[in-house]
Formats: sequence, structure tokens, C-alpha cells
Amino acid sequence: MLQFTFFKHGLVLLIGCFLCFSSVARSEQVYQYFGASGKYAFKNDYFVSLLRQALDATSTQFGAYQLTQYPMRMNQSRAIENMNKTCDFDVQWHMTTALRERKMRAIKIPLFKGLYGYRALMIHQDNEAKFAAIDDRHQLQMLTAGQGADWPDTGILKANHFNVYGVANYHALFDLLAQKRIDYFPRSVTEIQDELTLHAEKPLMRETHILLYYPAPIYFFVCPDDQELANRLEQGLRHLISSGAFATHFRASNEFQGFTRQGGFADKTLFKLSNPLIAEQSLPADESLWLFP
Repeated sequence: MLQFTFFKHGLVLLIGCFLCFSSVARSEQVYQYFGASGKYAFKNDYFVSLLRQALDATSTQFGAYQLTQYPMRMNQSRAIENMNKTCDFDVQWHMTTALRERKMRAIKIPLFKGLYGYRALMIHQDNEAKFAAIDDRHQLQMLTAGQGADWPDTGILKANHFNVYGVANYHALFDLLAQKRIDYFPRSVTEIQDELTLHAEKPLMRETHILLYYPAPIYFFVCPDDQELANRLEQGLRHLISSGAFATHFRASNEFQGFTRQGGFADKTLFKLSNPLIAEQSLPADESLWLFP
């Protein structure tokens, strides 16, 4: 009888420990994000930091988590199709379009507060004087821009009557520009300086007086059926906005600081373009979400 009692109590203790361990294991969510890799992995830093802050802010309600990067490389269109069909990872960030919002679930809070839509021109150093003489849109439309073939920017520029040469390999665009096979490469003001640093050995520069603009918010996207993660990220981001942490993160970022160090909008000619790829409801009406309402 004593042996049975000991066995019974031991079994209860063992089951209790197992259930306790299972409960802890279940409470910790493992999320994978898809992002840039290799020498361009620094492009993830701003977004991953914001993602972690949003997850941390909601840990009491949604539980602990682990965050890792999805290990496979793929281009934008393949990553979007993956999330739409097989959902091998949990979250990614992209410039939004109406089509992308049909394929994935968007958390409609602009992660760069709309600044991503302002585009500076990367040009060949030999062409500095040629671009300095441009004072109307038509002159720029006569030249050839380089872009990724599967990027929304290609369709936007073409819809606004710009000549565009699209390629599948993002890395090749810097070589094409250095070889003068394209005239300019429009880049977001949040990324151009870092890219020029990476390609410092090439005869490339930032054109100093022209900016393009079209609405191009970057959102977090999750799998179409993952309502729980969508809710968690939206609640987390809105908490960061209301606490002021979002604005602090944005203004302290390398991307915003790099833009201001280059003079911001001072002495710039701004060409505003329409974006036919975005639905009106894709742009939140809440003015607090934008740098410039």
C-alpha cells in the first residue's frame, strides 16, 4: 500500500510538471520574419526593432515570444506569394498595394510615417550637371529610370509616363547605373545614403535638388488568416504611438537622421506622382500616423 501511494503521488507530480511545462511551452509564440539578408541585412534593423517593441508591449495579453529571421532568400514577389499560399513565415514588411492587401493581411500603420514615399535620385557622377539643369517633369520623363521588375514603383512610374527599365536582380541596378545603361535609380530618402555607402567604390552619387513623391506607406503584413497576430501587432503599434515610443524610434533612426543630414526638403524641386496601385482605403485617415498629414 505504501508503495502504491508513493507511486500514485509520484505520478501525479510527474503529470503536474508535464502539464506545467506544456502550458509554458504553449504560451511562448515563435514568430519568423522575412527580411533582407547578407550585406543588406541592416535594412531590417528599423523594422525588427519596431516589431520587437510592438510584441513586447503586448506580452501581458498575448504571451511571451521568440523572434527569428526566416532563413531562405527570395525576391519580393515570391515572398508575397509564399505568405499568400503556404505561409512559411509570420510577418514581413513591404510598400503596400491593393493587390498585396488582397494576398496578405496588412496592419495599416505606416512604419516610416509616409517618409518612404519621397524618392531621391541616385545618378552617375558624370551626369551631375545634366540633372542639375532639370526643372520640369517632362525632362526627367525623357530619361530612363531603373527599378526592380516586380516592385510596385515600376508600375507607378510607368503610369506617370516615366521610362523605366526593370530588372529581376536588385543588386544589378547599381552596376547598370555605374555603366550608364540607365540614367537614374529612384530610391527612398530613407535608404539612399546607406546604399551609396555600400557601393562607395562605384561612381554613383545622390542628385541634390530633385525629389519624387507618391503615397507609398510600408506596412507589416501577416498571413491572410492570422487575425491574432494582426491584432497583436496593431495593438502593440498603437500603444507605441500613444506612449510616444513610436515617434522616438522614428526620429532617432538612422533612416530619418540620414535624411535630415542631407538637408531634408530644403531647396528641393518636388514632383508629385499619382499611385494607381493603391486603394484609397489603404491610406489611414488618422493624421497622427503621418509625418505630413
